[in-house]
Formats: sequence, structure tokens, C-alpha cells
Amino acid sequence: MSSSNAVPPPPRPATRASADRGPLPECLVELLRTGPFCVALRAAIEARGLTLHRLKDRLAEAGCPITVATLSAWQRGQHRPERSHALKALATLERILRLPAGALTALLEPPKPRGRWLDRAAGRPGMAEVWLGSLDGALTGVDPRWGTQLTCLSRHQVLELDAGGREARIWNRHVLRAECNGPDRYVVAYRADTPNPAPVLRTRGSCRVGRVVDDPRKGILAAELVFAEPLSRGQTVIVEYTYTHTQSPPLSRWSCVNLQGPVRECVVEVRFHPAAIPRTCHTFHLPHGAPTPSERLLRVAADHSAHTIGLDLPPSRFGVHWEW
Repeated sequence: MSSSNAVPPPPRPATRASADRGPLPECLVELLRTGPFCVALRAAIEARGLTLHRLKDRLAEAGCPITVATLSAWQRGQHRPERSHALKALATLERILRLPAGALTALLEPPKPRGRWLDRAAGRPGMAEVWLGSLDGALTGVDPRWGTQLTCLSRHQVLELDAGGREARIWNRHVLRAECNGPDRYVVAYRADTPNPAPVLRTRGSCRVGRVVDDPRKGILAAELVFAEPLSRGQTVIVEYTYTHTQSPPLSRWSCVNLQGPVRECVVEVRFHPAAIPRTCHTFHLPHGAPTPSERLLRVAADHSAHTIGLDLPPSRFGVHWEW
């Protein structure tokens, strides 16, 4: 077992305008689905018949000053909005052009890393590497590109087991900080010990479920948690979600988190049923690239729970395992 309703993925921001916006040309509808950003922006400006000077004036009136040269560079693909003031101006530009909210923002590619971020990202493994290949091809159906540009400051996972020692519910909470402008989603994943129907994924608070890949033959689920809005550099967000098994929960012998980047504080907690207390229980830590994990015996408390806490952990696998 490890952490991240197999519900159908919500669509990208709607590309057909509502009645109060007026119809969009079919070619623009398609560009807002496929991009690239610069071509879609140019088509949207042409569809509304506004000059760059008029757009500059409208943006200034809305409190988002942007030069004509910048607008020209955006629509020619020479530059793209990255900083917080530019992303705010882009959101205003979508309203001026009478486009659905987020239609252009969704087409932006991740900004190129630079400055101090290069030091932070150096040596940080990709999500597939951290999972040691156990996700197979599940990540091809989601967008994990922001994983190396979001730092997890705090992570807490709670696994609840039933009387048969099977997974009932897994609660997760992450505190994330953006190391650049633009992150709008975070990919989480789950894999059972054995092939098993995937649990139902639910979120609360500041994110919603995006695209989901569910492979019950392998007991794998990968999903995007989409933020309410793109983050600016240094901005933080709290992500909270649960996995709930509604059919054939798998027997569990371990609870693990896969840390893609350094984490200041990580808590893994297991709540055993009074009718199913393990014979032994250990905490383990396997830094990325290390040959073997370190282990330490854990005591199951009087409330039938056990937990482990890691501080300033590097990219690694960290958790609890037990024997029945």
C-alpha cells in the first residue's frame, strides 16, 4: 500500500463561450484545446478585433499594466507569462477577450528553471524514479511536470485498518510551496500490494480531482489534484485528500510515502483495529539511491496506533511495516 473516485476526469476549461460571451470561431475553439499558447492568444485577439494598443489600455484600466511590446512577444511566442503580475494580467486578458476563465492559462508550459531554483531542483528525482518503476505506465495519462517545482514542507498520512487487517481509509495532507510561478496541479498515486480495485479518491479544500488513471489489474491509481488557481513563486497551498475502499480492500502490511523532494516534516500513522494488532511493527527509511533501508522497532500504543516522524528527509521512501 502506498499513497495518492476513480471519477471521470473533468474537462479542461470550457472552450465554447457562454451566451453572454458570444460564440467563438471553431478554429479558436480548437486552438484553446490544443495550443500552442502564442497561436491561441493571437487567434483570440483577432477574433475580438482589438489592437494591442487597445488591449494595453484595457489592461491598465483594470490595474494590470502590460506594455505593447510584451503583448506582442506573447503572441509571437518570444516570451510567455511567468511572474505573478503577468499571470494576473493574463487572467484579466481572458476576461477582456471574453474567453472562459483559465482558457489561455491552461496552455502555458512550465517556465524554464533559473537562479536559485536550479540549486533546489538539482538531483531531485522524477516521480517515476521515486516509485522505483512500480507505477508502470500510469503517469502517461496525467501531468506530473510540476512535481519537481513544488516543495513539500509538511506531509501527514494516516492509514486506518479494519478488523481483518485490510485497508479501510487513507487520509493525506500536504503543505506545498511553489518554487516558480505557474504550478496549477499536483499528481498523487496509490498502489496496492496485490492487484485490487482502486479506492475512491476524494479531495477537500483548495483542490479538485483532475485526470485519473486507474488500473485495477495492477492495483494502481494516479490522479491530478488541480489547485483553485495557479501558484506564484513562494506561494503555499494545503492539499488534503482521502482514499476509501468501497469493495475488496486489500490486506496491508505496510504504509509508505514516496518523497520526490526534501520534506521538513513527515508523519506516517497507522491505526489498527482492536481485533487485529500486529505481532511486530517497524519504521523504515530508504533514501533515494540507497541500497538498503534503515529500520527501527515501533511500539503499538494503547489506542492501537503506531506512528513515525521524519524531519528534514531527502527524496526517499519512508513509512511503517508490520507482521501479523
